[in-house]
Amino acid sequence: MVPVWVRLYSLPLDYWQIESLATIGNKLGRYVKASEATRRGKYTSFARISVEMDLLGALPNEIIMEVFDKEWVQTVDYEHIPFRCRRCHEHGHLLRDRPLSKENNKEKLNTTKDTENFQKVASRGRGRRKGSKQQHTEGKKGS
Repeated sequence: MVPVWVRLYSLPLDYWQIESLATIGNKLGRYVKASEATRRGKYTSFARISVEMDLLGALPNEIIMEVFDKEWVQTVDYEHIPFRCRRCHEHGHLLRDRPLSKENNKEKLNTTKDTENFQKVASRGRGRRKGSKQQHTEGKKGS
């Protein structure tokens, strides 16, 4: 379970009480808290709640609620969902930063380039270009 901030845009005013926000949060996972701005009613365009969610499965894009015997489809926007590795599906690291096991470490050692035969290029011509510009401008000053 990972805590995730969720934004609820265009939430009906009947659902801005903490009890209602907790019910919505519990539909998504386990409700933790509402943001201070949401509790104070500082922003009315969206409500923001923190929910502990299992991110291994699919995240719902919307939830269905009932408002005065009518159904309301509430869209759900997730803030900064923690990334997860493509290979092991654990949170907190990317595939390139994945901790290597002994087998993966051997593979990495076998695929590295041979550094003994590597020749470093001394200059890529940047110094020559600078020098040639200086010589070119000096020639104009002398004329």
